[in-house]
Amino acid sequence: MSREESELLWKIDIRVIPLFALLYTFSFMDKVNIGNAKLENLEEDLHLTENQYNMILASFFIAYVLFEVPSNIMLMNSRPSVWIPSIMLACGIILICTAAAQNFPQIMILRFLLGTFEAGFFPGAVFYITKWYKNNEENFRISLFVSAATIAGAFSGLMSFSISTFFHEANGLGGWQWAFIIDGTLTCAVALFSYFLIPDSPETASWLTRRERKLAIERLSHEPSHHHKDYTEKHQILEAFKDWKIYMAMLLYFCILAPLYSFSFFISSIVKGLGFDALYSQLLAAPPFILGSGASLVVAIASDRAGVRGPYLICCLLVAIMGYAFLITQNVSIPVKYLGACIIGIGLFPCVPTSITWLINNLAGETKCAIGDALMIAAGNIGAGISTQFYKSLDAPDYKFSNSISLALLVVAIIIVLININLLSRANDKKLIEQYYRDINDEETTMKFGEKHPTFMYSL
Repeated sequence: MSREESELLWKIDIRVIPLFALLYTFSFMDKVNIGNAKLENLEEDLHLTENQYNMILASFFIAYVLFEVPSNIMLMNSRPSVWIPSIMLACGIILICTAAAQNFPQIMILRFLLGTFEAGFFPGAVFYITKWYKNNEENFRISLFVSAATIAGAFSGLMSFSISTFFHEANGLGGWQWAFIIDGTLTCAVALFSYFLIPDSPETASWLTRRERKLAIERLSHEPSHHHKDYTEKHQILEAFKDWKIYMAMLLYFCILAPLYSFSFFISSIVKGLGFDALYSQLLAAPPFILGSGASLVVAIASDRAGVRGPYLICCLLVAIMGYAFLITQNVSIPVKYLGACIIGIGLFPCVPTSITWLINNLAGETKCAIGDALMIAAGNIGAGISTQFYKSLDAPDYKFSNSISLALLVVAIIIVLININLLSRANDKKLIEQYYRDINDEETTMKFGEKHPTFMYSL
């Protein structure tokens, strides 16, 4: 990499990644803070049954799944600098309104609306970030972005601890109400701030010089996933829904996100089940998220340098399985079980950016990438919605059955990764044969076939 390109990359990193990491921090907190609210008497104040609480969690993900693909299509037909801040602003307003909920129907509707607007942020942000980077740069940047969520998981617990301590019953409001008000206000502030900072694309970034904009476009034009441009938007949408790689990614992400979100939602309850009180459970829920964030960056750097994703996914999944084994095993001391929770964070969180990057690296065309990205994340969030039913009070305090479900899904994820590696490897072998026998210099053919073209080699 030339010095000029290195300086450009650093400039893009500083302008794009911290802003989206900050936005995702609040986006993730918006999702998981209801788990902390449960510990602050949300159920008692709203007279909720356990099934009603789980239905509230599930309603968020129903909306999330329904609106992810439409939201990415909207993003492609609008300006990111307007669309992304707008949906975040709506989320902040809905969170503030949640503090005023007085019964089950009200909070159920509000969580559904939150899921509707939240649906567009994560797949849209991932798609937006990939428009700025080469394939071997994407996993680290997506990991930096996603790591914000793991830090948010820790910060959410710490913030809830602080609010519970200093704002409990202030002005007649409970700790959970203050948590929603403060979180929503901060989300609105960051969303308004981002209206002025998000550029629509490298071509329109005002903070790049004319020479830098030209270099930013040129450096991506040689990348396989960027070089194979859209044939037509309709063609790419149809191709996305027919592509086996996307369906494999959807199954894989389902098996990853179900354990991850059940872990994120219920880590405070899991730690409480080890014998700690509610406040210290929120504090002790932070380290697994922080360790997971660090592990995500390490795995991203290693996989980017190696140019492969599947083997690293298998290693991470095995680590997470080991952590769940500690939690499930009987007659194990509390420190060892807590160590198991930390190991789960180390293994589980790196799987998210690595699996997403794996799919994006193996797709060509902006439209197909946007649709594939949204479908994969939608499938994962079906798993996340189902995961809200994993942890039942009847299974407390050790949650053996619940943790066993998560472990089983991670085993299935390993099998999916192995199958995917095998299929992609065979496809690459066929492409090498096609390169020898076919004329590969036809630009029309290149654009039409995208990643199916013989010159496009799949990442394993």
